[in-house]
Amino acid sequence: MPSRMVGVAAARAGGPAVPREDDRTDGGASMSRRLGVGAALVDGVLVPGDVALDGDRVEAVGLPAAAGGRIAAPGLVDLQVNGFDGVDVMTADADGLAHVGRALAARGVTSWLPTLVTASRASTDAALDVLATACRPDATPDGARPLGVHLEGP
Repeated sequence: MPSRMVGVAAARAGGPAVPREDDRTDGGASMSRRLGVGAALVDGVLVPGDVALDGDRVEAVGLPAAAGGRIAAPGLVDLQVNGFDGVDVMTADADGLAHVGRALAARGVTSWLPTLVTASRASTDAALDVLATACRPDATPDGARPLGVHLEGP
């Protein structure tokens, strides 16, 4: 099966897949992990069975299904998020942005574009300072990943 489902996310929030000892390959040098799902959406077709990942690549689909009826599907990308779940991106601190990421992930979003409205230079600079840290390539969010920043305005 081709590795077309990069960034697969469980359709129902349940946390990250956990590597299992019996999923090791290459004598422990590489670590596969299972999503723990009952089916996966592949090219518009619901394929029964679990999904194995090797890093961020799909290694196999159609493996013996896990209990619980969860379905793996490609994650959603939200391209304009001014705020979510009670948090305004323009005034959010790092904890607020992390909350937005977790809340979006619980609804199937794997990545998002924080969007700042037209505001004073001082307000925009303050928001960009907070977002710069959240958007760093080495950041490890525990929810949806912010991709960059969208600036609205004239």
